[in-house]
Amino acid sequence: MRAAEQPEEARVDALGDWITGRLAGLGCAPEGDGRFDEELVVGQRTIDPLPSFLRIEAGLNRIPVRPVAYNGPSVVPDWVTHERPERPRVVLTLGLTLPEAYNDGFPITDLLAAAAEMDVELIATVGSATAESLSGTTLPENVRLVDFVPLNELLPTCSAIIHHGGMGTLQNTLRHGVPQVIVPGWLWDERATALAVQAQGAGLMIEPREFRADTLQAAVERVLNEPSFADSAERLAKELLSAPAPRDIVPELERLAAERA
Repeated sequence: MRAAEQPEEARVDALGDWITGRLAGLGCAPEGDGRFDEELVVGQRTIDPLPSFLRIEAGLNRIPVRPVAYNGPSVVPDWVTHERPERPRVVLTLGLTLPEAYNDGFPITDLLAAAAEMDVELIATVGSATAESLSGTTLPENVRLVDFVPLNELLPTCSAIIHHGGMGTLQNTLRHGVPQVIVPGWLWDERATALAVQAQGAGLMIEPREFRADTLQAAVERVLNEPSFADSAERLAKELLSAPAPRDIVPELERLAAERA
């Protein structure tokens, strides 16, 4: 801790003071000398659904667990489950949280036009407002524009995905072993995530300022045509699925709860 490097009279621990004060007000002051303990922040165990290459070593006592995809109440279109793609299927998604914000400033029409030059079927999930604004636009015959499709159902039919680096999309993609092209968003740690996926060989990152039709086309063609991307994506999927399912860790949680009772 950097605080230990400071003179004792100058040491400030804002987090410790805040948490200790909150606990004291609830009648739950820390045991012993009443001082702040890191366990108050990290707990005794951390249930961790992240793959190993995304974990940050922070002294946590982890219980690995397999992530479970959940896309919310939705209807799966017939073409997802009953139509076999005639060309490699690529999905473009900008997530559920702020799809219109991600679209802002992105050359959506140029990107859709670029798909016409690729031998792919592009499924573009761009949010309701953007889908409505493009409803009168003439789309390339190999582009399907939709508001929303549950990724957990769509990804098994896909050969690649273009997305913003959000954790829900990423975990779904890793689970299904699909190569990725990531244009990172700006809300959280999307860029670090994209760089980590790229370092694993399972995808490519495009900087937002370089996100154009030509750079997207080049990246998609690479992840589709270079077998190493699919091989690496399959390797990461096997690692993710080798972790225990949530129900498998229940006995461990019960044991820990009994120890602390």
